[in-house]
Amino acid sequence: MKSMVLLNQLTVKTANKTLLEIGSLEIEKGERYTIMGPSGAGKSTLLKCVATLKPYSGGEIYLFDEKLVNKNKKRLRKKMVYVAQQEVMFNGNVEDNVGLGLKFRRFVKKERQEKIKKVLKLVGLEGYEKRNVESLSGGELQRIALARALVLEPELLLLDEPTANLDPFNVQMMEQAIIHYCQSKGATLILATHNMNQAKRIGQHGLFIMSGKVIESGDLPNLLDHPNTKELIEFLEWA
Repeated sequence: MKSMVLLNQLTVKTANKTLLEIGSLEIEKGERYTIMGPSGAGKSTLLKCVATLKPYSGGEIYLFDEKLVNKNKKRLRKKMVYVAQQEVMFNGNVEDNVGLGLKFRRFVKKERQEKIKKVLKLVGLEGYEKRNVESLSGGELQRIALARALVLEPELLLLDEPTANLDPFNVQMMEQAIIHYCQSKGATLILATHNMNQAKRIGQHGLFIMSGKVIESGDLPNLLDHPNTKELIEFLEWA
């Protein structure tokens, strides 16, 4: 199976702290991965490095079987989408927000509208095109943020706590949309979460990190049902 992401001796450091220290990590194409760990463990930093949104101090990143360098960064970015914990919405309606990336990529209006309609149905917001984003609930806004990512049909989907603080209904709608998209498009997923049940529902593989290091990894749900390291065992007692 081909690698979608390969990290080699990746480090992220500040003046007095090491935020990330990954010796070797491979993310296989078409698979779904969940990153777990306490707050401050390095989950978001890892996602942002893969998304080419955060500089790293040392090591190498390979994306889509290419070593990441400045020359190919812009081209590789077009193959993936990163969704942050707190997404920003722009003034206007749902169609304006979901179709923004398509507009930048110069899709004609009719094609944009067709794609927007399909992706809104996927996230359970069919017919919301003309709704002003200011009228939507927090859960609906999170689903709009996901729709804005999925409408670009990324090969690699990077999600940072996409359902944090959402009610069970919106969590279910988000999870169903994520799994359906990945399965239907053969996309690769890396999702950071504090929710262990969500990790089992969505992920095929899990990574547990602490202090910027991968402590334990394996297939789900076995990783969480039968942890081997002291750190993961203790974390699950509090999760």
